[in-house]
Amino acid sequence: MFLRISLLCLIVLCCWETMQVFGNNSTPDCCLLVSHKPIKRHLVKSYRIQTADNSCTRNAVVFITRKNKALCAPPGVEWVKALVAKLDKAHKQKAARRKQKTA
Repeated sequence: MFLRISLLCLIVLCCWETMQVFGNNSTPDCCLLVSHKPIKRHLVKSYRIQTADNSCTRNAVVFITRKNKALCAPPGVEWVKALVAKLDKAHKQKAARRKQKTA
């Protein structure tokens, strides 16, 4: 009887682990390291902010290049702030042009 219960628990545990590995493919894409080397504006098309929470351990600004590569940078550095401001300005200008075309 003990052997049957142990075997059943083992099967349930294996099935649960398999579901965790194969069933949930939503692992976060987190920066593990950041680069302090400045990134040229013409290489970057967008960015996102990564915060240190349950899934990521480091705050970072993730710049997405025109070739869809993610480059991680520290959020408090002046060149990062300047690049984020330039990208925000370009995005607002593009949205304004689209709005004018539809009006």
